[in-house]
Amino acid sequence: MFFDFLRIAFAFFSEKMNLFITLLTTDITTFQHGIVWSGVKILYNAFLSVGITMAAILMMVNLIDSSYRLIELKKPTVIIKYFCEVTLLFILLQKTIDVLLWIYNFGAGLTRTALTAAGILTESGDQFFNISLSDEAEELYDSMGWISLDKTPLRIICIVAGIWVIIATITIMLVVYGRLFNIFILVAVSPITVACSLSSQTRRIFYSYLKTFTSVALEALVIVVALYIFKIFSASIMSEQMAGNAVIHIIGNIYVNVNPGGDSGVILDSSNVSGYLMNYLMELSFLFAVLIAAIKGSEQLVNRIFGI
Repeated sequence: MFFDFLRIAFAFFSEKMNLFITLLTTDITTFQHGIVWSGVKILYNAFLSVGITMAAILMMVNLIDSSYRLIELKKPTVIIKYFCEVTLLFILLQKTIDVLLWIYNFGAGLTRTALTAAGILTESGDQFFNISLSDEAEELYDSMGWISLDKTPLRIICIVAGIWVIIATITIMLVVYGRLFNIFILVAVSPITVACSLSSQTRRIFYSYLKTFTSVALEALVIVVALYIFKIFSASIMSEQMAGNAVIHIIGNIYVNVNPGGDSGVILDSSNVSGYLMNYLMELSFLFAVLIAAIKGSEQLVNRIFGI
């Protein structure tokens, strides 16, 4: 029963991970049948009017500021440059949403490429992300008697590990959904930040916005890579335990050398199967903690990798 709870927790994690992968690579214009995108566009159009008004105000401020420097206004290059800046700004205001979609789709394309290379995403769009307990661990647990005293602490760890897996899943869910919310919010308010690019005093706001949106768009790539590395690590725990190279080695001397025929080797001490399984579950729980830290810090990692 206790190990079944752990199996259910891992099945819940795998199911939600496939959902998260879908959310990380989804087309935001068709998300929730396009209902959310329709609402975002309503806000975008409202802020577009505000952005145009801001651009007009900044343009007047720049003209007033330039009027004190009549010598510069007499130069044709200055007038042409200013005219080009204003023209490009109003074009960008009208095309902002297309530019942002291109940036988002670029990040989603990189994420799909990584998923395909990792064998998680097929060309037909099917996803196969599955994390489960190793068969060896389940066999060892079943080999212990139901009334074995060694199973008592193991049952407690099974419950704690199962709860921890569920908490980790919910935490990752918050990060993935939070990223999607951030994308929609950034798209909605984009006209205001674009209008700030007209003035040299407020242009840094526009640059900061572009960096933030690009960082959030590329965050999906880091999350997917973290999930794949976690999958590899979790699959190798059993072999590392059997080889005596466990990262976490808390419960007694689990491994004994046996050389009946002169051949060296390391096998599991049958008298301490419970300790072996507890070490296995503890290291697995530790990996979940590392996965949460990596995913929660994905935005900062993107900034470091790409210098955004």
